[in-house]
Amino acid sequence: MAERLFLFFVLIGLGWLLRRRETLGKAGVRDLIRLIIDVLMPALTFTSTAQFLTPATAGLERGLAGPLLGLPLLAIGICLLGAGVGYALLPLTGLKGERAVTFVFLIAFANSSFLPIPLSYAIFGELGVLYVMLYLVGWMLLFWTLGMKMIQGRPAFRFLFHPQMLAMYLGAGLGLSGTRVPAMLMDVLKLIGGSAIPLALLCVGGVMAEQRISFKQDWRPVLLMTAGKMLVVPGLVFWAVRWSGLPSPLGPAAVLQAAMPCMAQAALYVVRFGGDARLASSTSFITTLSAAVTVPLFMNLLK
Repeated sequence: MAERLFLFFVLIGLGWLLRRRETLGKAGVRDLIRLIIDVLMPALTFTSTAQFLTPATAGLERGLAGPLLGLPLLAIGICLLGAGVGYALLPLTGLKGERAVTFVFLIAFANSSFLPIPLSYAIFGELGVLYVMLYLVGWMLLFWTLGMKMIQGRPAFRFLFHPQMLAMYLGAGLGLSGTRVPAMLMDVLKLIGGSAIPLALLCVGGVMAEQRISFKQDWRPVLLMTAGKMLVVPGLVFWAVRWSGLPSPLGPAAVLQAAMPCMAQAALYVVRFGGDARLASSTSFITTLSAAVTVPLFMNLLK
C-alpha cells in the first residue's frame, strides 16, 4: 500500500512539474483530460466489467451484500453522508451563497475514480478496478443529479449516457451473460485502458499546478473541510463497517472511498457549472496532500 501510494504521488508530482515548466501546456492538459474521460476510462471500464463481472463476482445471490448492488448503494450513502457532514460544519465556516454550496459539494463528492483505482488494485488485484467502477455507478448517478442541482441549479441527466456509463452498461451485460469478447479486441482495449491510470495521475498534478491556492483568506473553511472530509467522513464509515461487520469487498471499498480527498479537478467543475474556484483549488490541494497520511491510517486500522 505504502509503495503504491508513493508511486501515486510521484506521478502527480511529475504532472505538476511538467505543467509548471510548460512542457505540458494548459490546452494539452485539457485535451488529455478529455481523452482520459471520453476514451481511455471507458475502455478500462469495459474491459474490467466484461472480463470480471461474472455472476460469481457480482454476488447476485447475496443481494445488497454483493458488489453489483452493494457498491452503488454504498456510493450513494457515502456521498449523502459527506453532504450531511458538510451542512453540519457549514455554520462554522462563515461562508455564504455559492461559496457555502461549494463547501458542501466538495465534501459530498470525493475523488472516486482517478485516485482509488490504483489503491483498490493494490488491495483486491484486478478485481479492484471492477469494484471502483461499480462504486462509480452510484456516485455518478448522484453527482449528475444532486451534485449538479447543488452547483448549477438543475440536474444534468444527459451525462448518465456518457461513454464511461455506456461502457459500464455494455460490459456488465456481456460479463453477466457470459458472452466472450474476441481476444484481439479485448487486447486492444486493455492496452488503451491501461494508459488511463498513469495519464490521469499526471493530469491531476497538471491541474493542481494551475490552481490558485489561497490559505490566508480561506484558512477556516479549508481547515474544516480537511477535518470533515479526511477524518470525520472516513471515521464514521470505518465505525459503521466495524459495527455492522460489512463483508469484503464492501467494507474495505467503503472505507477506501470515504477516505478519498476532494476532486483534484474540482476547480474545473465549479468553473464550468458554478461555484467558487478558489475554495475548490485550495481544498483539493490540501486534502490530496493529507491523503498521504490519512488513507494508510484508515486502511491499516481496517486490518
